Amino acid sequence: MTRRTKSRCRKVSLRPPQPGTKNRGGRPRGSFKRFPFNQTPIGFMLYNEAPAVYNILMLLCPHSQRRFPHPQTVALVCTASDDPALRKPKFRRYMKRYEREGCYCRRGKLLTPERERYYARLRRTLLDRYIVDHWAQIVRMQSMEEITHASTTVEIPHWESDVIRAYVKNLK
Repeated sequence: MTRRTKSRCRKVSLRPPQPGTKNRGGRPRGSFKRFPFNQTPIGFMLYNEAPAVYNILMLLCPHSQRRFPHPQTVALVCTASDDPALRKPKFRRYMKRYEREGCYCRRGKLLTPERERYYARLRRTLLDRYIVDHWAQIVRMQSMEEITHASTTVEIPHWESDVIRAYVKNLK
């Protein structure tokens, strides 16, 4: 038997930059970087669209400098929640990516002014829809507060309830 003169694994070195061009250095294109959980796609979505679920996850994950909940924990908490934002295909896509890559992604999601306006409008729309859907329950709770005069509850002034009623009538 003769020995092979070439090995299968050879060391690949980077070509030196051509004369007259800058050596950019840095992280290679297409590689992943570790970001905080709220800057990953799923963390950003939970933080802005389902803040109650996000807060529960932060309470469940261990206290450390960077908090990264385990993908199984995220899946359990999100399946237990009845939030409609967690039933979207976008959430399922982000969840698969989080199970596969963890907190590593190419680029973190930050709250830009455009995104801030979008999520403020989304929260306002969801609150308006909740008020319209649960208006009878809200009125019943207000009448119960007037009857009991509980000192621990905050009473809504009469003019504010009139404003809310007018607002709901305009929505319908």
